[in-house]
Amino acid sequence: MTERTAALAPGIPVARLVLWAVMAMLTLDGLQTYAIGPVPLSWLGRVAVIGLVGFLWLFRDLYRAPGVVPLLVVLAWGIAVTVGNAIVTDYAIMSPVFATTAYPVYLVLRWLWLLSFIATLALVFWLFVEGCGDAFIRWLVHLAALVALAAIYIYFAQINGWWEPPRTRIGTGIAAGLAEQATNFVGLFHRAMGTFREPSHLGAWLVLPLWLSFTGAGWRARAETLVIGLTIALTVSLGTILALLFGFAGALVLTDPLRKPNLRLIAIVVLLLAAATAVFQIVAVAYGAKVGLVAALWDRIAPMLAGGLDASNRGAVFRRYFETFGVIPPLVGIGWGHVPLILATRGAYLGNVATSNFFLYTGASIGMIGLIGWIAVLVTPVVRVLLRPALRADRLVFVTMAAFGAHLVMLNVFFDEPPMLLAVAMAILGYVVWHHDRGEA
Repeated sequence: MTERTAALAPGIPVARLVLWAVMAMLTLDGLQTYAIGPVPLSWLGRVAVIGLVGFLWLFRDLYRAPGVVPLLVVLAWGIAVTVGNAIVTDYAIMSPVFATTAYPVYLVLRWLWLLSFIATLALVFWLFVEGCGDAFIRWLVHLAALVALAAIYIYFAQINGWWEPPRTRIGTGIAAGLAEQATNFVGLFHRAMGTFREPSHLGAWLVLPLWLSFTGAGWRARAETLVIGLTIALTVSLGTILALLFGFAGALVLTDPLRKPNLRLIAIVVLLLAAATAVFQIVAVAYGAKVGLVAALWDRIAPMLAGGLDASNRGAVFRRYFETFGVIPPLVGIGWGHVPLILATRGAYLGNVATSNFFLYTGASIGMIGLIGWIAVLVTPVVRVLLRPALRADRLVFVTMAAFGAHLVMLNVFFDEPPMLLAVAMAILGYVVWHHDRGEA
């Protein structure tokens, strides 16, 4: 990576400043359970990302990261669809009792979310082109290790009644009228949630740094891998762990697993993940008789094998979604932010209802047109790598593809709106292809 990220050295001083700013914003994104007054810290980070991109656009060269232009088109389309629907239908009256913002603000926040995703993609790509790729990866892994250590402390603090920072943001159970954040979840084990509002969100946030940690060498890098992997295991998040496995399998298929460097990496991955699982068995706190992590996950998988999605913890929401919007998305959609309002109204919930499925949410929100646009953006990084066989032997490509594949799985079970670290993975893949093409030219 050193040679690849050493380009354009004259830009390093400013790039270093931008690097620290981006790390500060990602730190705020990792503090999703906290707010200052009514403003979540993670939202402050998102707004700052947008502002930083604006600064670079005005005063520096802002390189065109792959995917930015198509996403801006999707954003414009989504805003037009949302405004058009808001004109003809009074969605404001559907705002639930526990809505935390007025309807116009709520809509603008939906647009800002996607704009911050695009801004993150542009910023990380810019940092790599400016020569800060190695430093960015290194500090992102360090940050994730700190988030993981905090999560481990909070895990035992919740069990033993120790002090932990007050959770100042409304919980994700608000739809059912639970304004306070839950710290106990259904399952055989207590589940780590750290500085996030749900265990699954913590696990999902750590996926990319976990894979990137394998690009480092030495005992410190392996210790960070172990800590991050253990924390993901402590979330007992079925979606995260299955996503890791699918992403790993996908990277094996799409790259060159039989090359000696990749075989060595695969062995390291298997050994460290096995070690994290073993340590989990020692430190995890069970609610009853302690079983293994695999048994705990099977306890959640088995009912779904017998009863399908209806037996999952999201079954009721998925069922109501399909009853309301159907299986095939409309051509145009009803606008961003309106799906949770309609589901809340139909289900008599007190707060907005998340579908926890990006593709279902996007299809109903901005229609088949917008969904196809998003799918094209998400498929393109993989296709661009596959069209360049020389990249398949690159370790950074392997681990980023594994994380990217995991995020594609998690988009189906966790998120209505895309997470920032998915934008980071897209930026890294885009840069690797850019550098490859530039070197061949």
